[in-house]
Amino acid sequence: MYMQLLSAACIAVCAIGSPIKPRDLSKADVDHAIQRIKNELLDRFDNHKGWEPEANRTNWLSKGLGGSTAVATLALISANESQHSQVLNTALQQLESVKVPSTYVCSLKTMIYCRLSPHYDKQLKRVVRRLLGTMSRTGGWGYSNESPTSIEDASPIIRRFASVALLEAHRKGIRIPPGCFGAIAQALVQTQHSNGGWSYAQESTAPNATIAGFNCLLGADEVLGESLSQMQHQIIQQSLEKALDWLNKNYAPKKNTGGTAMMSYLCGLERAAMSCGLDQLRESDWYREGVAAVLKAHCSSTKQVTGSTVNLSFALLFLTGGRVPLALVELRTNKTELDPHRLSRKISASVSNQIEKTLSWRVVTKDDDVIRWLQAPLLLVQDPHALPENLDVMREYLDLGGLLLFFGDKINAQKFSKVASELCPESTHSSTRKKHWALKLIQNANGIQVECWNNGVRDRIILVRNDPKKYSTQKQTQLAKAIVNICCGAAELSKWKTRLSTQQIELDHDAIVLVSHEGRWNIGQLGLNRLGISSKPLDQLSHSQVALVGGIDSSDATNKLAEDVISSANRGVFVVIEPIGGLGEFASTMRTSIGEKLLAPIEPDNSLVREMQPIVFRGWSLRNKTPVASPLVVQVGTGQIIFLGGDIRNALLGHSSWGIHGYNTLPSVALLQAVCKRAKCNSR
Repeated sequence: MYMQLLSAACIAVCAIGSPIKPRDLSKADVDHAIQRIKNELLDRFDNHKGWEPEANRTNWLSKGLGGSTAVATLALISANESQHSQVLNTALQQLESVKVPSTYVCSLKTMIYCRLSPHYDKQLKRVVRRLLGTMSRTGGWGYSNESPTSIEDASPIIRRFASVALLEAHRKGIRIPPGCFGAIAQALVQTQHSNGGWSYAQESTAPNATIAGFNCLLGADEVLGESLSQMQHQIIQQSLEKALDWLNKNYAPKKNTGGTAMMSYLCGLERAAMSCGLDQLRESDWYREGVAAVLKAHCSSTKQVTGSTVNLSFALLFLTGGRVPLALVELRTNKTELDPHRLSRKISASVSNQIEKTLSWRVVTKDDDVIRWLQAPLLLVQDPHALPENLDVMREYLDLGGLLLFFGDKINAQKFSKVASELCPESTHSSTRKKHWALKLIQNANGIQVECWNNGVRDRIILVRNDPKKYSTQKQTQLAKAIVNICCGAAELSKWKTRLSTQQIELDHDAIVLVSHEGRWNIGQLGLNRLGISSKPLDQLSHSQVALVGGIDSSDATNKLAEDVISSANRGVFVVIEPIGGLGEFASTMRTSIGEKLLAPIEPDNSLVREMQPIVFRGWSLRNKTPVASPLVVQVGTGQIIFLGGDIRNALLGHSSWGIHGYNTLPSVALLQAVCKRAKCNSR
C-alpha cells in the first residue's frame, strides 16, 4: 500500500475560521483558497452585465465600465479557467462591447489578450494602439481617457497598469515604440524621491506608488535594454537599486491602505519581488504573509468567501502568480543587488517560452540553508565572489542531488573550473561539442562546448564559458538553446516545483540501512543520512533489517559482496540490490553471481509490484522509452534478496536530475515500505 508523501499540512486551513500564521501555510491552503475564490467569482457572474457593480459604486477600480469584468476575467484565466468556458466566452464578448474603455480597462484587456490564443491578436493590437494613443508625451496616463497635462498629474497606479500591459504585449511580439518606455523611464527618474520611493502628486513616499514606479521602471529597463547608452543604463540601474532598497527597508504587509488598495498592492508587490528573484523582504516571506492576509480578509468564514469582486480578483491574481515554479536559483553575494545583465531573468524567460509555461527564478546567498538552494532544478553561479570560502555547503548541495551551473567569461571560467575540480575530485571532467544531452535534449544546440563533471551517475557540475553580458544582449543563439536544454533536463522536463510544495518521506529509519562495501556504494549517502538512514557494513546488520546495497557497474559487484549478501539473507536480513543511477551493470552482475551460487530460481514478485502502484518512472526513462525491469526476488534462509531494475536512492532525495534511470519518488518509497513490512512480519 502506498505510503503518503505528506505536505506540510494535510488540511486546507483556510476552510477553518481561526486565522493561520504565515509560517504554517501549506500548498493545500493556497490550492483551497484559489478554488474557493474562483468558485465564488464564477457564481457571481451575470450573463447580462458580467461582474459590473451597481451604477452608484464609486471605487475607481470598478466604476469604469468594464473594470470589474476585466479584472475578474484576468484573474480566472490566471487560475486556469478555460477561455472557451461559457462564463469567460460571454465575459470577453461583454468587454468587446465597451466602446470607449478607460486606460485601466484597456490595460486589463491587453493583459487578457496576451494570455489568450492567437485568435485574439487582432483585438490585442487594437487595444495596444489605444493605450499608446492615450499616453502623454511625459510618459503618463490619467484616470480618464484624457492624457495628463504634466508629469505631476499622471496617476502612478494607472501608469503601472498601462506599462505592465505594454510590457506583456512586447513579450508577445507586439512592437512598442522605444520612445514610449523612454518617456516612462524619464518620468520615473524625474519624480523619484531622494529616499528611492515615489508618491501621489509629490506627497510623502507611499508603498503603493513606489511599487508602481518600480514595476514601470523594471519594464522600461527590459524593453529598452541595449538601446540605452551606458549613462542611461547607469541612471536606470541606480534608480532601480534605490527603489529596491526603499522597499526592502520599508516593507510591511499591513502598512498600506485597506480594501481594494491592499489587494492590488499585493499584486504589485508580487510582480516587483519576483522580477528581482526575491522571496523575502526584510527577512520576511512576502508571499506567505500576503496569503495569510488574503485568507484573513476573504476566506475566514467556513461558509462563504467574502469581499468585493474586485478585491477577490486581485487576491486570486496574487495567489496564482506568486507560486509560479522556479526555473533556477542564482547564488549571489547580496539578494537585493540587481544583476546588470539580468541573466537569470533572460534564462527563465527563454525556458518559459520553450515549454509554454510561466517560470520564475530566485536569488539565494551562501547564508541560506542548502534546502533553499534545492527549491529549483539547478543553482546558477556567475560571480565567483558569491561562492562560500568553505566549500562544504556546496558539496552538500551536490550530494543532495543538486546541479551546479557555472556561467563565466574567460577569467571567471578558469576560477570556476578550479572550484569544480575541488568539489568533485573523483568525478570525470570532460568537454565536448558533440555528445551530451545539453546539446540535443529539446533543441539542437550546434557547436556549443559543454564542460561537465560526472560522478558516473549524473552530471554534478556544468560549466558554460561565455560572457553573461554578451549572452544577455544576444537573441536566440545556439548557446541559449543549450541553456534551455540544461534547465529542462535538470527538471526532468516537467518536474517544476511550485511555491510551498514540500515533501516529507516517511520511512522506517531504524529498519533501513545503507550498506557500505568496497565498491562505489556511497553516492547519495549524505541525502539518505538526512532521511535518517544510517550506513553500515553487511556483517553488522541483524534479523529483520532492510539492507540497501548499491553499486554502479560490474566492478562493484565483487564475489565477496555476493557472498556477504547471501550470508546476511540467511540471517533474516532483507537485501535490496540497486543499480545506482540505473544504467550500470551492478545489479545484473550481482544477480548472475548470486544465482550461480544459490542454484535457486530468481523470479518476479507480482505482490511487490502491486504495492508500488501506480508506478511512475524518471524523466530520463520516459524520454528514452527505456523500461525499468520489475523487481526479482529470491528467498534465502529467513530473508530475501530483491534485485531492482532501476535506481531508487536518487528518487528518495526528492530532487530532479537528468540521466537517472529508475523509479520516481512515490513508487521508490512504496517499495521500501513494502519490504520493511515483510521484514517485520518475518521477525514475528
